[in-house]
Amino acid sequence: MAETLSVKVNAPEVLEHQLRKRALKREYGIIALSTSTEPYMQIEKKYEITRKLLKIILKYRFPIHILTKSNLILRDLDLLGEIDEKAILPSKTLYYNFLKREDPDLIVKYERLYGGSFQPKREYQRRLEERVKRICLKHGVKYRIIM
Repeated sequence: MAETLSVKVNAPEVLEHQLRKRALKREYGIIALSTSTEPYMQIEKKYEITRKLLKIILKYRFPIHILTKSNLILRDLDLLGEIDEKAILPSKTLYYNFLKREDPDLIVKYERLYGGSFQPKREYQRRLEERVKRICLKHGVKYRIIM
């Protein structure tokens, strides 16, 4: 385990540049924070880089996915709520083209599950949440699903 941390203080400027280019081309995609590093380390309290990144993501209306174990994320619930309301979801066209080529039988199932939306119907989500809750309780695992 490393004894020192490197802080990428220029990350907001780099992200701003990249998202501006993508937004102009209307190339929206889901941004994932914490694919390899915890975005809410204790040092985040001092530098607030994650919060700055979230403000930029909100400005350009990209959807986001965050994986964290830190309760510091609670500080940013205001921004996350706004991002959830204003984000432009990416087009399904590329995915459908891929499915048609690689596994055309899945298209019917995918359309039945998702319909015209980019996510499953609310009833399916509710059933899935109940199933996950039962499994977690059975095995003594904490659970919390936020939609």
